[in-house]
Amino acid sequence: MSDAPASRPDRATQEAVNDILREIEKETGAQILMAFDYGSRSRGLDNPVSDHDIHFVYRDPPVKAFSIFGSSDSIDRKLPIPVDGSLADCDLTGWSLRRTLQLCCNASPITFGLVSSPLRYRDDPELSRETGELLASLPPFAKSRSCHNIARKNLGLLSRGGYRGGIKNCLYMVQYLLSSAWIIDHGGELPPHDFRALVEKSDFRRFPGTRPVVREDILEMADMKQAPAGQRIPLDPVIHWGLVVSRQLGEEISEMPKGSPDHAFADRIFLSRYRETFASEPHLAAAGP
Repeated sequence: MSDAPASRPDRATQEAVNDILREIEKETGAQILMAFDYGSRSRGLDNPVSDHDIHFVYRDPPVKAFSIFGSSDSIDRKLPIPVDGSLADCDLTGWSLRRTLQLCCNASPITFGLVSSPLRYRDDPELSRETGELLASLPPFAKSRSCHNIARKNLGLLSRGGYRGGIKNCLYMVQYLLSSAWIIDHGGELPPHDFRALVEKSDFRRFPGTRPVVREDILEMADMKQAPAGQRIPLDPVIHWGLVVSRQLGEEISEMPKGSPDHAFADRIFLSRYRETFASEPHLAAAGP
């Protein structure tokens, strides 16, 4: 599902990414099930020099998937691709189906894109539905804490890194703090993927002791991220907001019930993708919570 339209790649970019995916399949023998953009292009924050951050999920053939030593959990490529008549970096990160489901059970926010990213190069509706159900079954504590941890990491980078890369880190910090709060406030529901939709739909009144106009500061920063290089905006107001909100959310998260992921459901999703291997085990033929 998607909460807002994202900028779509032109046909040359779409074909270039699919050519890379087909080449990866040819090299590895893997079947790529899903491929989606999780970076600034999918969140409405891209500028003319933004790269493509593409994550994909692949299914190893049974001889690798069930080998003690023959399977790799990740595939990485970095290649230039055409974007609007010029070349842009394309970072592709692939996870095996096994690793993807492990990351879902760990509430890794990147796996939220399996459900929410509107910018897709390959799609598997059944797998998207099943991983969506798996993520929905996770306790809100796990999802909120994972987002909060990434926000804290970016706050640390901002405190050490000065202005260089600051807008990008600030926006990441805001994105994951608001995502953490959204998950708490909406009973575990995944947050909007589009950055501006997340900011505009979030209730900033829930953060006492912060400036009431910080929403406008954040949206201005998002506009600046897409502006030509060389323009600057003060980061301190948003960083201060982030420090206050991070402390508040940390206290809220510490009081939430912990719960645990449904590992058996994740196993069924994995094994259902190898129906031919387990043809004599009909109870493994369909996944479900």
